[in-house]
Amino acid sequence: MEYRTIGYVAGTHGIKGEIRVKVLTDFVDERFAIGACVYLEKDQKMFPFTIESVRPHKGMLLVKMKEIFNLNEVEDWKSCRLCVSADQLHELDEDEIYYHDLLNMRVVDEADHELGHVSEIIESGAHAIIRVKGEKELLIPYVKSFIIHVDVKEHVLVARLIEGML
Repeated sequence: MEYRTIGYVAGTHGIKGEIRVKVLTDFVDERFAIGACVYLEKDQKMFPFTIESVRPHKGMLLVKMKEIFNLNEVEDWKSCRLCVSADQLHELDEDEIYYHDLLNMRVVDEADHELGHVSEIIESGAHAIIRVKGEKELLIPYVKSFIIHVDVKEHVLVARLIEGML
């Protein structure tokens, strides 16, 4: 089975087994719905869990799994990837892309100069911002005026930079 990352376990919260999740999906309501099946990756193996409750907290989500009962059990899952099976994904519109497809994508400018790779997608409220790690670290707004082309098959993103970004 193929899996897609929707977040990471950032840590624990409280003593009842809630996990703090750094979310990496635009489809929060769908992926983190009560009763949804998600998978935690540990030692390159996937373990299924059922979401019991979800609530926002300081820019993250606090998620309680039916199978985790206390703080000690959560400790085992710190820093693990939180995933859904790939067959749960739905088709996107032509100009949309899943965050997981952007991660580690090669980034070049309009003259085909290598800028680096997408290391993170940051939600700013108005739009996403991609963090590009290369010779220099760049923050590029994920909007049409800066993102010229995204080729998922070739795993390349072409960005337009303005003066002062480098």
